Amino acid sequence: ATASQRQLFGNLAVDWSQHSIDGRPGPKMVDPSSASTVRPLPDKSIEELKAVLHTLGVQCDRCQSQPHWVSAVRHFILTADEQELQKLLRQRGTWCEHCTQLEQWRDRAMAVVHT
Repeated sequence: ATASQRQLFGNLAVDWSQHSIDGRPGPKMVDPSSASTVRPLPDKSIEELKAVLHTLGVQCDRCQSQPHWVSAVRHFILTADEQELQKLLRQRGTWCEHCTQLEQWRDRAMAVVHT
């Protein structure tokens, strides 16, 4: 599959520990065929989920368990407006020229965050 095909279907691997956006930990796109492991949100550690939320500009003082952190990430994406989602996708290098509806932006954001 080409890079654009992987982006279209959300098969992206994101290394959250290596890159920085505005001084905050951020994503770095990596080739899914590399040694990196793609895991869904429920399989990520609390520290990994905190890093994801931090890059989204969200903080949660009430989250204490791993499922709470997973819910916080999903909640951000499901309640974000179109401009927030477009910014998130641009920062991660997964912009879609053909997306025109809020649901399309949400689907792409969920695919990127889950990798």
